[in-house]
Amino acid sequence: MRRLATFGIIIALLGLAAATHTTARAGERTVQINEFMPDPSAGEEWAELYNNGSSPVDIGGWQIDDESIGKPGVVIAQGTTIAPGAHMTFAWAANILNKAGDTIQLLGPAGDAIDSHTYGEAQSDLSLARIPDGGVDWLWGEPTMGGANSPAPTATISASDEAPTETATGSADVGTPTAEGTPATSPTRTSTPTATPTNTTTHTATPTAPPSFGSIRINEIAAGTDPEWIEIYNSGDRAVSLDGWRVVRVSESSGTSRSISATVIGPGEFVVVSFAKGFLPNDGATIVVHDGAESPMSDSISYPALDATHVYALQESGIWEVTDLWSQGEQNPPPPPTATSSPSP
Repeated sequence: MRRLATFGIIIALLGLAAATHTTARAGERTVQINEFMPDPSAGEEWAELYNNGSSPVDIGGWQIDDESIGKPGVVIAQGTTIAPGAHMTFAWAANILNKAGDTIQLLGPAGDAIDSHTYGEAQSDLSLARIPDGGVDWLWGEPTMGGANSPAPTATISASDEAPTETATGSADVGTPTAEGTPATSPTRTSTPTATPTNTTTHTATPTAPPSFGSIRINEIAAGTDPEWIEIYNSGDRAVSLDGWRVVRVSESSGTSRSISATVIGPGEFVVVSFAKGFLPNDGATIVVHDGAESPMSDSISYPALDATHVYALQESGIWEVTDLWSQGEQNPPPPPTATSSPSP
């Protein structure tokens, strides 16, 4: 009888330890799949990761794959760190996600499941995103790659629609969205003969004006890794849509380009664009970012030969350096100082 009681206590303690371990691991998994595009009509599939925690997380060696693990998935480069509250996007040329339904998975270095989401038939050119960031609800909608996922805003009338206000004096009724879709609002277009000139000033706002040349720059290049990647930085004071933009590469033997998946990069933010092995030659090339109108939107950068352990990074001083200090999605750290020998007596 005493043996049975002792055995029962041991089983209970083991069960408690297992439950505690499971809870601890779940608490450690602060990096989540936050948004993904399984069916783009043009460009590449992509997935966005989000660090919902308060500390940086090293995600080097992690993998993005579908439910059939073992196919060529996306292996995140060693040394990749995602900062707390940061978004990091990975794109790939090969079709990993099935259009008719699939499960996207985030796997740890040992193949353990970090996060996953199963979806039905994909909707072309729409992404599936957690609303809000790190939340439990998933919704199809316009892509916000690299930016925060927010609930769908209440319908409002933009200045470019030239919709009349309810009164010329700008009363509180102007902002009510209930006028949308109700036929009774159409006569109000003829009921504002006393509109003051201030009513036209709303049409001069240009919050979506294109950025000036130089606000978008290439900040870091990894040509020897698999996948290869570059980091793009927005040094301007407004968000920029990269929809239709391309990375153009020119080497001694040929020139080619890869499209950037639709995303918005905010002021002071970084976007990491990855490529299947072979786009960035290991022995060096010249790359530049073009917008949808084929205009160069960054300086052209000629990088030297790079192996799998080094990147070409722009330093705060404005000088490019080959370094083994990777910093995807973050400011580039300065290289360690070069040791100098003291003169002999």
